[in-house]
Amino acid sequence: MNDTKTLNIWTQRIAHERMPVLSHTVHTISKVCENDNAPRAAITNIILQDPAMTSHVLRVANSIYYSPRGTTSKLNTISRAVVVLGANVIRSICVSVSIVNELLKGGSREHLIRELARSFHAAVQARDLAIYKGEKSQEEIFIAALLYRIGEMAFWVFGENLRGLLDAELKAGEVTPGEAEQKVLGFRLSQLTVELCREWNLSELIPMAVKGMGSTHSISRLISLCYRLALNVENSWNTPEVDKIIADLSENSGLSIEELRPRLENNTRHAITLATEYGAHVAADHIPLPPTVEAPIVEAVTVGSNIAQPDPMLQLKILRELSAMVTGEADYNDVIEIVMEGIYRGVGMDRVMYAIYFPQDHKLEARSALGEGADKLLNGFKWRVDKSENNLFALALEEQRSCWYPEKIPAKARKDLPTSISSLLGPNAFFLAPAIANFKSIGIFYADRASSHRPLDIESYESFAHFTLQANISIDFIGTKHSGHK
Repeated sequence: MNDTKTLNIWTQRIAHERMPVLSHTVHTISKVCENDNAPRAAITNIILQDPAMTSHVLRVANSIYYSPRGTTSKLNTISRAVVVLGANVIRSICVSVSIVNELLKGGSREHLIRELARSFHAAVQARDLAIYKGEKSQEEIFIAALLYRIGEMAFWVFGENLRGLLDAELKAGEVTPGEAEQKVLGFRLSQLTVELCREWNLSELIPMAVKGMGSTHSISRLISLCYRLALNVENSWNTPEVDKIIADLSENSGLSIEELRPRLENNTRHAITLATEYGAHVAADHIPLPPTVEAPIVEAVTVGSNIAQPDPMLQLKILRELSAMVTGEADYNDVIEIVMEGIYRGVGMDRVMYAIYFPQDHKLEARSALGEGADKLLNGFKWRVDKSENNLFALALEEQRSCWYPEKIPAKARKDLPTSISSLLGPNAFFLAPAIANFKSIGIFYADRASSHRPLDIESYESFAHFTLQANISIDFIGTKHSGHK
């Protein structure tokens, strides 16, 4: 079998057999973020489908590394994080979290952990120097540096019996690492990096850096230098090799060596903190601090159940975030998004939907949904509400009151739902509440626990009703504020 065919087999195996979730996540998030006009809700919904992703994104978003200077308020919702940090930063965090999680699922092997440590170290250094240079694509540079050795990392997770053979060749030290890889695998792992980048449609900066393309002052050169720095400081920060790399970085960045060295040394603290926030605390332990820098105090990330549980403290935080947001530049859509997330994560519901009411046509149409089966709700929840049939949805809009089906519903409402609705929602209890603006019903909030089959309870119902009440107060406040500006 020729080398090209062998490389292609490895690429396809890792990209589509061993890391298919990663392929889907990276593709989906990247595709949404490519469109500058894409609704923020689309990005938010992708993240909220994965509780572990949600937890990591919020931790990273609130880290010193990403928090805007002078900001003291914490970001408690993905909705707000997208607004404050922007789609590019959130995309960077999501792609990085996905890759780290998928790699760490394979186990904490020595080679993987060391490569992951170098990658985080290099990524933080590259992003910081890119900011200094005034580069606009800072997050692309961060991802490119983080994935500069993705082929090597993937191999040490999925290489199976060949891992031992390559490890033995490397420890023998008779040939260079690249020659050892060629001997054992029939190709170099840097080639696997290039092919995986092509397969996942990742940044072109990665192949350029791997192949040594670019001028002295180029970004691809910056990335390769930052990785070399991360690798060489493992021996010591005070060696001729490190001095030479810092001199090259000085030429690349335009910073003097006297300005650059303390900056690079201090960045190691950020790298350790950030790796921990991403859930790679085992890698953070291998990022070498210079003697002059004090180690940061970090806590390992813990991820809970995949099912959102009622969390009164989170509810309070999100309601506070809503209040602070409304007094700023928030609009109607911002309110809907944050309230839906509060119900979903804070009240602990499986599905949450918001549908717009068109009074002239007596129609309800889903506009946003969270949770398992959200696409089904978005595509299927489009139908007329007829008050003459004492329909529950019609009465909720007319009487402007929250409902708990089948426990607490208007006296005039029928116990059985129309077939078109029951077939879509399933035989589940659910909460319902109107969205109200200027005393008129403009939509419906819906929430259930259809996928986990957990029972609804009075505490959850009251929390749901409170969130929707705050939504209506916020919508009215925004309307009054905007009309006052005219």
